[in-house]
Amino acid sequence: MFDHYLVSSLAEEINENLVGFRMQKIWSRNHQSFLMKFKSSAFLLIDLSPQKCHGRLLTAKSETQDLPQPFLLALRKNLEGAKLISCEQINNDRTLCLSFQGKSVTYDSVVYNLYLELMGRHGNAIITDEENTILYSYKTTPFEAPSEHVIRPGRKYEALLQSKEDPTGSSAPSEDILNYAGFYKKLIKLLPEELLSKSVGEIHSWISCARDFTIYLDNYGDSSDFHQFRNPKRRSLSYPDLSSLLDAYYGSEKSKTKKLRHAQKILLNRLRVTDDKISKLEENLEKTQEAESYKHKGELLLAYLHEIKGKSDKVEVIDYYENKPLIIDLDITKTPLENAQSYYKKYEKLSRSRPALVNQLSLAKEEKFSLQQLLYDVEQVDSSSEVDDLYSELEDLKLIQKQKRAKPLPARPRVFVYLGLRYEVGKNNKQNDEIRRKVKNNDFLWFHAKNIPGSHVILHEEAGKASQEALIFGAKLASYYSRAKGDLVTVDYTSLSKVKKPKASAPGYVNYHGESRLNVSAISEEILPYEKK
Repeated sequence: MFDHYLVSSLAEEINENLVGFRMQKIWSRNHQSFLMKFKSSAFLLIDLSPQKCHGRLLTAKSETQDLPQPFLLALRKNLEGAKLISCEQINNDRTLCLSFQGKSVTYDSVVYNLYLELMGRHGNAIITDEENTILYSYKTTPFEAPSEHVIRPGRKYEALLQSKEDPTGSSAPSEDILNYAGFYKKLIKLLPEELLSKSVGEIHSWISCARDFTIYLDNYGDSSDFHQFRNPKRRSLSYPDLSSLLDAYYGSEKSKTKKLRHAQKILLNRLRVTDDKISKLEENLEKTQEAESYKHKGELLLAYLHEIKGKSDKVEVIDYYENKPLIIDLDITKTPLENAQSYYKKYEKLSRSRPALVNQLSLAKEEKFSLQQLLYDVEQVDSSSEVDDLYSELEDLKLIQKQKRAKPLPARPRVFVYLGLRYEVGKNNKQNDEIRRKVKNNDFLWFHAKNIPGSHVILHEEAGKASQEALIFGAKLASYYSRAKGDLVTVDYTSLSKVKKPKASAPGYVNYHGESRLNVSAISEEILPYEKK
């Protein structure tokens, strides 16, 4: 939803990055969008299509078309070579005014204004002179259309006026919020619940000051909405600025949500293969239990070799170990001696294969746990840098081909403060390794849900000093940020000195000993209020 709050943030980005530079070139991307170049790494994209009307900054030129549109020609005629001198939001609404200083046909210095009305299906772009007389517009108001906001060349440009009250400083309760400008039902649904207990003016101020640019995801991991604030109770992806958010949401490159679904598909396919591998290894390992019986039969055949007459597909002998008859199957194409040797060979083959099978089964089960942990990590991703971390792990496991990518900003673990104590919770395998590695005091406590994928939790308190209440909160964090999702689960905890990472093991994989256990469950109201933003 590209509302007036986001238009305000766009104005900030334009003022920070483009003001003071000349517009070097203008292209059309299609009949409804235009790309303006200000410098080699600064472009402004204006999209006036009804479904995705917005503006954003780009760092490189995207695909364009040279369409002979009248408005494109007007932009080139008046604004190419002109310097952008200011950008401001009009009437706290979805309208921007970009002022340019250029030259007239007689080389006199003139000011042109480019008004961008980023209002969905009513989106428009208007060029005016310094006196706000309309020179050109992307859309014009038909003569027969009854409208208070008339856009026609030769008329004075007048911005739309708000019909609702200004929320600034209002002490009205949130129940009246829809009576104030800028608020609508879709926006209210995104707001954190605790914010709705405040006044309209406080809510307006909070949204205006927020700069946590966030894409919200639905139950399937697809983008459902975006804004400049984060609701910690909703699954989301975070971005450093508005333009990178809009690039991910609207852009042509693969969105972060699509990457997550792609990663999930790869992991599920690999998990199925690993499960099949484990089943076959367990089946083969079970067969090695028969090795001693083959040796036993070989010994008996050698012992009774002189009593076996002629060719037969079986022979009955007395098992002198058990002191009872035993029937042994024979290959009629072989002599009794060759049959005995065949049983010995089977015994030796199975005996040799057992250690290798045990080792392969252990590695396969470790890989299965790592894949389950990565599938859990996919659900926990809430920033673009964490998606890059996830893809880096897939590359390390050779599940996808290595790709060159810009080094992402490091994602930070979740931090909680409870009873004055600091808790760190890893969001993925790399963070799980990192939060352990960075802690210098090996007497601090480590928590993890037993035998299920989940986050590692570090309590920055020595084992002998932590109160029972602090231990229970650490266990609740491990339960809440695990596959159990807060359901009743057993949580192991021990000091970091007893947690070891095997050499060459997968990220996030550890062995531990000397653990204690707590059976806990957790709900969001017990956890989220203590998260440190």
